[in-house]
Amino acid sequence: MNYSYRAMHAILAATGDSLTASEFSTIEHLVVSKVKVSDYKGIRQGIYYTLADGRKVRKFKSETGINYELVNTIPANRHKPMDPEKSWLEKAADGVKRYICKSRRIWCNGIVKKQWTFLF
Repeated sequence: MNYSYRAMHAILAATGDSLTASEFSTIEHLVVSKVKVSDYKGIRQGIYYTLADGRKVRKFKSETGINYELVNTIPANRHKPMDPEKSWLEKAADGVKRYICKSRRIWCNGIVKKQWTFLF
């Protein structure tokens, strides 16, 4: 058994899921595939490596530099939606509007409906 591999297991047990660049370099030869994942929110972006033993490592940039961490799964790309996301207040106003229009169809047809949509 490779001693650097055993040492990596001991380090991970002591430090958690994050890796340093030197720790990653000791297991870099075990990489069997890599996938680049993009995320418009910047939460899951990075390069995901799959190691020979099935573990997955994420390489990403942060304020402190390039970081590595062990992850359970490789997420799918997340693209920005075509419509801008609404705030919680806009979503609540839309829900109230739908409820009122559903319960009083006559009230929502006509001028009042136009005024209601003007307000929101």
